[in-house]
Amino acid sequence: MRPPGARVAMMRLLCGALALALAPPAPAERADRNRANRSRLRTALRDLRESLAKGDKQSAQQTFQQTVSALDKAIQKGVIHENTASRYKSRLSARVNALGTK
Repeated sequence: MRPPGARVAMMRLLCGALALALAPPAPAERADRNRANRSRLRTALRDLRESLAKGDKQSAQQTFQQTVSALDKAIQKGVIHENTASRYKSRLSARVNALGTK
């Protein structure tokens, strides 16, 4: 037979563990995740700018699609604002399209 109050103590212990499991990530974890997402975006942008500098339209178009995907993911994750991403897309697509006319 359990002592009285054992069930209450067990429930408190379980609720505390559940609260820890469902708690938002600590600021350091969040900062690491944001840093990784920002780095992934910057790398994609750098790759596109490098392919634009080479002047190869095929690789630039392919890299542009990957960069747009990275920008959209950055929006979803809150790394950049939607208008900022739209501005990037517009300017980069203009540069990719300008490669064919040269």
